[in-house]
Amino acid sequence: MVEGGIMALLIPSLPAYWDTHKEYAVGSVTDLLRSSVLDMVEKGKLNKEKSETFNIPYYFPAPDELRAILQKSNCFSVERTEILKNGALLDVDGHAAMFRAVHQNLLAYEFGAGIVDEAFDLLRKKLRASPVYTHPSNDKTLVVVAILKRNYV
Repeated sequence: MVEGGIMALLIPSLPAYWDTHKEYAVGSVTDLLRSSVLDMVEKGKLNKEKSETFNIPYYFPAPDELRAILQKSNCFSVERTEILKNGALLDVDGHAAMFRAVHQNLLAYEFGAGIVDEAFDLLRKKLRASPVYTHPSNDKTLVVVAILKRNYV
């Protein structure tokens, strides 16, 4: 990126607090995907040793924490940040499809392409089994829009 150039980022974020018994956020859907992988291990469909080193490496900060992280950069200055409510309001099938689009290659690389369909079918079943996930209005995921400007070196 050229010096003085502008970059816009859309970063998933979590609210400082939400009621995990009545609401969810992107991090909890990620936890369900991990849980689906572990279920397949218990059924003997995935290698236990491989699953013990498998990680979905995400961290979803709260907006204030994210701003602090961005402000520490010497390469960019934070020109503006805005907090958006997740406007997608995905239903169960939408979440399963989105997570599949993002994670299927990772799962196929780690465990083989033959497990992908079953892993996401399990995720979909877990989402449907909970009244929390069946109502898109319960999604408390935030999206932070960050406008960064490349500093002069």
